[in-house]
Amino acid sequence: ESVQVVQGEPAVRVRWKAPPELRVNRPAPYTLAVKNTSSQPVLKVCVQVRVPDGVISSDTQPPAGTTARGVLVWEFDSLKAGESRPLKMTFKSPTRGELNAQAWVT
Repeated sequence: ESVQVVQGEPAVRVRWKAPPELRVNRPAPYTLAVKNTSSQPVLKVCVQVRVPDGVISSDTQPPAGTTARGVLVWEFDSLKAGESRPLKMTFKSPTRGELNAQAWVT
């Protein structure tokens, strides 16, 4: 049996940092850490965040674009090897419960 290991392929990891508690109709700060975990740069990085219906997003840093469907979008020319970028945003939810925002990188 043999296993092929490919070294040096680009990889990007995203991790949420959220407040411990979310209050109805109160702004809550969220941070999405985007990190290149590989040993080489990743080019043309696009990070997208979808929030549940009814949730209001604001104060994005760096400023985010928005798609027609309300998805937040950040685009970077590159992420250097090991580089991490924090994407900050504020969410306000009209209902109780968890705020399940989805994030992905292309």
